[in-house]
Amino acid sequence: MEDFSSAHDALIALITPYTNSSDEKLSSAVFLALFATTGTLFIASHLLPWRAVFLTGGWIATCAGHPSAQDWLATLQSQSQDQLQQSQRHAQGLLQSWIARDIALDAPPETREVEIFELQKHRPGSGGGGYDESEWEPWLFSPTPYDPLSPLRISGSRPRGTRFFEDVQPPRGWAWKDKKWTLDPGGREWVEERAITAVEVEIEGERWVYDMHYEAAESGSVRGAVGKAKAKAQARVGTREEGTGLGRTGQWRRRRWVRVVERRGVGVGVGVGGGGGGVGDPQ
Repeated sequence: MEDFSSAHDALIALITPYTNSSDEKLSSAVFLALFATTGTLFIASHLLPWRAVFLTGGWIATCAGHPSAQDWLATLQSQSQDQLQQSQRHAQGLLQSWIARDIALDAPPETREVEIFELQKHRPGSGGGGYDESEWEPWLFSPTPYDPLSPLRISGSRPRGTRFFEDVQPPRGWAWKDKKWTLDPGGREWVEERAITAVEVEIEGERWVYDMHYEAAESGSVRGAVGKAKAKAQARVGTREEGTGLGRTGQWRRRRWVRVVERRGVGVGVGVGGGGGGVGDPQ
């Protein structure tokens, strides 16, 4: 019983550190190795001469108990102790490098890009509606571009959003990865992706996307402007360089800002509102 107890304690001391998940990566590597070995044996076990293996192993164990064999093994162990330790360190180094390289317990968090649109409105009575920056009044940050032919615009509803960047929160279950918002320089790309028409895209400078000016807009009728745009087949996308253009624009202009988020636990914020909130579903 003493021999059994000693053997049991020795096995527990040897096996437990590798299997109790105190080092989760190491335990995962042992599990994978055992799983691969088991799968291989299921396929190739019938090819191994098990009788010869067990017979040879039994004779080796029996012969190792002979006093002469014990003396020889003790002498061999004392002579090759340094080499054995070096081999163990080398094997442990290979194992640790494989674990560090191939065992990944946590996948990197999922990342997405979210967007927000900065809207500015033309100041009443500021002139002819040109490109002078002093003629534009910061309005709000909206999850939609509020383009001339959007359902929200056609219905006569005002844009929805928040007044300040700081009030924009990430979507539910996500957290900011980037430290700040980045201006999207590809104004024409996102305009074409959304099939937005009746706008003019600034291809240089601050990347504003302007409403095109129509005479009906001077009367304050958005519906009339849209109808006139459709009737005259002028619902198109124009481009201009900074400081150029026709000198007259519509009532609104907007530009797109983007920011990267990563998936986290469920949080708050489900949409941009008047008092802040999330930016909706990431793209």
